[in-house]
Amino acid sequence: MNVTLLKWLSVVFSAMLLSSFVSMMAAFVGSEGADLRDLVILQTILIPLAGMVVIWIFAALIRRHGYKSALRKFWNCLPGWLLFAVFAANSLVLIAELSFILIQHHTGHLRPWQEHVPAATALFSSIALASCYVAFRLSEPGVNTRSDER
Repeated sequence: MNVTLLKWLSVVFSAMLLSSFVSMMAAFVGSEGADLRDLVILQTILIPLAGMVVIWIFAALIRRHGYKSALRKFWNCLPGWLLFAVFAANSLVLIAELSFILIQHHTGHLRPWQEHVPAATALFSSIALASCYVAFRLSEPGVNTRSDER
């Protein structure tokens, strides 16, 4: 895999993860400005891109390491701090979605679908970021994973 591409994709997904937190908060407080609208459009475009990147990376891992050991190799190369960061980001996604459901339940008004885009972007960006990092680490020569050290 192209190491430079993986580095740039990691930067893009990190930026989108941070921007999705900002837009989740803006959507929660009811902001409807043009900047938020443009950011939501960009995030809507990047959701399928993140999904395609994850599929591309896992397909490359399966081709390289075989079907049975691809997920094991991914898990062994995933550092604990990144796993914690993905878990924390996705916990915020869950809290955001639950808050929108509660607001909709108590007000009785359907919320627009655009309010869910930042949460979906955070979910897909965090998974894509972890995938890019693992693919980058596995493409380095002589990388020891946790199972290789035993």
